[in-house]
Amino acid sequence: MSKIPTVYNPMPSNQELMSIATGVVGGNTINCDSAVEVGTTAMKKILGKTFGDIHLHRKDKVLPLSSVTNSVKVREKLIPVNTMQLFNRIVCVIKADQDFASCLEYELAPRPLSLFDDISMRKTQKSVMYDDIESVAGSQQTYPEESTVVIDGGFLLRRVIWPQHGSYSDIYSAYVTYVQKHYGTNNVVIVFDSYSDAPSTKGVEQNRRAMKLQSTEILFTDDMPITIYQERFLTNGKNKARFIQGLTGHLELAGIQVKHAVADADTLIVRTAIELSTNNTVSVVGTDVDLLILLIQLSKQDSKLYLYKPGAGKCPDKVFSISFIQQHLPNACRTLLFLHAMTGCDTTSAL
Repeated sequence: MSKIPTVYNPMPSNQELMSIATGVVGGNTINCDSAVEVGTTAMKKILGKTFGDIHLHRKDKVLPLSSVTNSVKVREKLIPVNTMQLFNRIVCVIKADQDFASCLEYELAPRPLSLFDDISMRKTQKSVMYDDIESVAGSQQTYPEESTVVIDGGFLLRRVIWPQHGSYSDIYSAYVTYVQKHYGTNNVVIVFDSYSDAPSTKGVEQNRRAMKLQSTEILFTDDMPITIYQERFLTNGKNKARFIQGLTGHLELAGIQVKHAVADADTLIVRTAIELSTNNTVSVVGTDVDLLILLIQLSKQDSKLYLYKPGAGKCPDKVFSISFIQQHLPNACRTLLFLHAMTGCDTTSAL
């Protein structure tokens, strides 16, 4: 004989306010069952008064059952918090990435540990996408010599090692010498980020670097001696923007074309490379995997585009043929942007 299943009674007989779904019991402060009476009482206190004379107390507020579990203690009193409503209001108020620091520093809006660490959004492992693509499509170590070269300015800033002594003019000369030695001056385009105060897709990553190593703003001239380490200097956005302006003048005097992006340079780098690839072979120089993803996704399959990823230390140089990858990963290319956005993009957190 089969056992008769026990029937669950969702409305047991008791004198306390209880959630049918979770079984959470409300205390004496929960009054959502008297919302009409509480609202009517509050309205009577407002009638016939000017706005300045209205005084409502916390006892005039309706407290739902959810406040039993979603509440924080402030001055020995439990204050109910609607976390979703609070999050929606924060999203509407913030204007820049830096505003998150002030909005989320209080216990009323804790950072979800699944998305944030002690500094900001959890850092993604962007290099994994490089390894996955290389494992299928492969790479080479050299790009065609007749290529037009488009250089990521952010990569260039950290690639050239500053001289330990000298002036900022000597630093500019070191950059010009590096570009001339490795890429020449003809058919070379360098694209820099703006590093302005406007919000950027790389704002979180820039803030993360600034948290590790900070620098004050420095008002320097070409003949001023170097008094700060390169890595520390470049963590300050205003220093970097002022330095790029000075470097641009020296590069253009040497016959090297320079472009400045309005915000993040990745899209301008890729757009410039695609436009130049109409009649030329183009090699993009940089280490950011965002460039590889955008080139694969946005360029035509018959384009002569390459991404040159200079090596560092024991890691060798790598060159990716964009058309070769598109031919060997046709199915992956359809979802590549989504996969990158969820696993290794600067604007998303590591899950």
